[in-house]
Amino acid sequence: MEISIVGANGSSLTYDLSDKLCELYDSIYMEIDNIKSSYKEVCKGIVIDSKLFNHIIQKLQDLFNASDYEDLASVLNTLCLDNKISTHANFLFSKINIQSQFEQSINSYLKKNNKQVSDDIVDNIFLIKQLENNHKFNKLFDIFLHNTYTSRFAHPKAKSSAIISLDELRSCKDIAKILSAIEAIKKKHMEMYDTIEELYKSTLSLINYINLALLQKE
Repeated sequence: MEISIVGANGSSLTYDLSDKLCELYDSIYMEIDNIKSSYKEVCKGIVIDSKLFNHIIQKLQDLFNASDYEDLASVLNTLCLDNKISTHANFLFSKINIQSQFEQSINSYLKKNNKQVSDDIVDNIFLIKQLENNHKFNKLFDIFLHNTYTSRFAHPKAKSSAIISLDELRSCKDIAKILSAIEAIKKKHMEMYDTIEELYKSTLSLINYINLALLQKE
């Protein structure tokens, strides 16, 4: 499924949603498979090698946008425990720069209209909704909210997939346990795939609307 949007500078951008998401998932989880294959003995705990351990951890930090080991532990713990689509979408979309594009478009619109930007992205979109006050934007916003907050994964009673606690992750020097946590995250992301794709589409649609509105005000 392709969707075309107008960029902040007025240029036209085309996204193939399925291809982009497949590429995103592969960039994370195929690399995890490569790590398991390349460092079997270390991953299984057969070989204890601090240098290789640190090498693998650095690869995982890069994959999960973590600044250090503590941050990696926190990211993995959050993704294991949190069932809200917004949490996982924020992580995944940050890998393909969609989240920053979204925030940039929203912030530019509000500043252009001399409105204060909140730290809460939904509050900011509510404010744009009030300023635009038309059926098209309201419909796009309703779809975005539905995909973000009303899916079965966003339900507070959804089953958690935690493998190890944050404290265990912080102190853990067992690659196998860390990879088990990532497997739980992968399973969750695969189950969320269709909903993530719908949220991706609705996010791009809002970016497109906001950027067009900005251009018309210039």
